Amino acid sequence: MWTTVTWRTRSTSATTLRRPSSHAAPRTSVAALRTPKFRLGKLRVGRVDVLKGEATVELDLAIDNDHGSTLNFTDLDYTVSLAGRDVADGIVNELGGVDGATERIIAVPLTIDLVQGGAAVINVLTNGGRLDAGLDATVDVDTPFGALPLAVDEQGNVEVVR
Repeated sequence: MWTTVTWRTRSTSATTLRRPSSHAAPRTSVAALRTPKFRLGKLRVGRVDVLKGEATVELDLAIDNDHGSTLNFTDLDYTVSLAGRDVADGIVNELGGVDGATERIIAVPLTIDLVQGGAAVINVLTNGGRLDAGLDATVDVDTPFGALPLAVDEQGNVEVVR
């Protein structure tokens, strides 16, 4: 004996599925995917080269994974602003994973354009202090349900350390 199940989609066509009625419908439980939370951490200065007009830094990005399983982050396409000016952009192919129900800080490597940043940014990068920072990005999140794109828009006043 067969059971026929028919459902309609947005189009006018119908999809029909036939299965033996002797088999009970499987009972499954799927955890809802929770969006990870992001927070800007410290901006760690590696090298400042005023003659080349650039600084090599790492921006700590805290990722809080409230989901029960590991989430892997790839293809971060970002723009970073400091003191209200866009100073870095690029793509980081592999950020790594964050285990379920944990928070991990991931260092995002950046090359800062000092000409775009201006004197205030150069001063804080060379002497330390705090700067208003922004991260506008998209990242692919590899989940148990497949890869999903996620928009990240974080702002904060970050500590600059040498």
